Amino acid sequence: MKTILSKSIIAAVFVMVITAMQNATAQAPQKMSYQAVVRSSDNALVVSKTVGMRISILQGSATGTAVYVETQTPATNANGLASVEIGGGTIVTGTLAGINWAAGPYFIKTETDPTGGSNYSIAGASQLMSVPYALFSASGNPGPAGPIGPQGNAGANGALGPAGPQGVAGPQGVAGPAGAPGSSNAWGLTGATGTDPATNFIGTSDDKDIIFKRNNVRAGLLASLNTSYGAGALNPLSTGGANAAFGINALPNNTTGEFNTATGGATLGFNTTGSNNTVSGGRAMQNNTTGNNNIAIGFQTMLRNVNGSNATAVGVNAMAYANNTTTPFTNYNVAVGFEALRGSLSASANTGNANTAIGYQSLQENTIGEYNTANGVEVLRSNSTGSDNTATGALALSKNTTGLGNTANGRSAIINNTTGSNNTAVGSSALGNNISGTFNTAIGFGANVSTGALTNATAIGAFAIVNASDKVRIGGIGVTVVEVPVAVTVSSDGRLKNNIVDTELGLDFILKIRPVQYTMKQGNGKTDYGFIAQELKAVLEDRNVNMLNKDGEFYTVRYNDLLSPMVKAMQEQQKMIENLKAEMAQLKTQHQSVTAKLEMENSQLKSDYNSRLKKIEEMLNVKAQK
Repeated sequence: MKTILSKSIIAAVFVMVITAMQNATAQAPQKMSYQAVVRSSDNALVVSKTVGMRISILQGSATGTAVYVETQTPATNANGLASVEIGGGTIVTGTLAGINWAAGPYFIKTETDPTGGSNYSIAGASQLMSVPYALFSASGNPGPAGPIGPQGNAGANGALGPAGPQGVAGPQGVAGPAGAPGSSNAWGLTGATGTDPATNFIGTSDDKDIIFKRNNVRAGLLASLNTSYGAGALNPLSTGGANAAFGINALPNNTTGEFNTATGGATLGFNTTGSNNTVSGGRAMQNNTTGNNNIAIGFQTMLRNVNGSNATAVGVNAMAYANNTTTPFTNYNVAVGFEALRGSLSASANTGNANTAIGYQSLQENTIGEYNTANGVEVLRSNSTGSDNTATGALALSKNTTGLGNTANGRSAIINNTTGSNNTAVGSSALGNNISGTFNTAIGFGANVSTGALTNATAIGAFAIVNASDKVRIGGIGVTVVEVPVAVTVSSDGRLKNNIVDTELGLDFILKIRPVQYTMKQGNGKTDYGFIAQELKAVLEDRNVNMLNKDGEFYTVRYNDLLSPMVKAMQEQQKMIENLKAEMAQLKTQHQSVTAKLEMENSQLKSDYNSRLKKIEEMLNVKAQK
């Protein structure tokens, strides 16, 4: 196997494995397990060979300062897998124990020499997403508690601290006895008809039939149409009209907001000028001040909304942490379901626009992602900044964080994608292995890619698995026939091609390959005709051609590429035939010439013979007469 240094290894996915702790009090080993799959330039595994590796931990970025460097020379196994323990090699600089993991981010950089030396020809870097043992420290077994120390001396009393925030209002007291009914006030006088019907109050002779405009400047008219019930409900000084507040501290700060309906304790608690909001549920839209045209139903729905408008949230904690203290506003969002579009707890602002989330925890962690559509349980749950994603089906795109333009239709479709963009999956569990790959397409139940970082790979059919970028796979391993109603064509326009020369493969190549017939081990039992890929590889030697590939474990053959050598072989044979025909014609001409000459010579000899015979006879006759 020939290894080309400039393209010696195809980078594989590296997996960090956190070594399990043996007990709660054991010291964490200063080592990290690291694995890599090594491939040659023809995509073949580099098996049972010693390779050279230099491993660096970089601080700050993929090109940052190396805080630790070591070298190792592991051997690959029969599957091309090289395994090392970072911290167990030859240290070049630094120590693992001396790394301040809190000063991250940190990146791991690998450089590889496939010949086992230190001529490192391939380099790659990726971010360490969690400090080793950090996951264990967050969820591992706690150590035993130490003994209680002796009580220290009592210190001097400190200064009186500032007054704490006002506590939650206590339960409502028992209602007192009903007071005597007050006197009813008579209706006010009807105002005169104004000249501007858009802004003036229009009165009629019937004081019970009042027609008014929203912008009426007559103080107190709209305020008189407010309805409130509950301690602290609806600011009595508000001039905004047509509001309804039911519940403790519902709409307590409203000033000029109109046509709001607040039902539940602390609903619209800070609203001042926001209008046309309909809210039902404890603390729903509690922090809204100027947002308009919102509908929030459920405990803490749209809790932090400040000025977002035209949004609809239904369900406990739906859009609870949408935080709009600055522009752009969070507008035109729809959330239906427990914690749907809840927003990130830790983000300073959740301002994504035009998102639709329907289902339990759908789009739960979204911060600034926009124009996403999530329909189903935990769909797009981890999305933060990704936009233009559409997902339907439980857990579809549930781990996506920043990926853009993905479409997932089916339960668990593209479930493990985090940063990959512009992928399309249709079918349950389709594209489930994709993580960061882009422009991939999977159609069918379980249709998938073999690894998480492929590009422009297409798998069509149930359990169809595509194992290389820029490749199309049709059907799973059990498919026996691929049929189309018309002939399959291949792009062959000369304008699409470079380096066009006559093929070097011809009759000599064709005579070396062996046509065979066979049955597939997982086929339909019928006879197939073709070639053995390994035999073709031996004939092709080290030619860099697309006719033969090895994608993963098995070889593939592009039978279309055999047409050109076959035609070349036929042309060479035809040329040989023409040469033989010309030689035969020349030989025929020569034969005819020789034949004519021989016939002439034979005729002359015959004439000479007859003449001589005649003379002999004459001589004999004369002698006899004497």
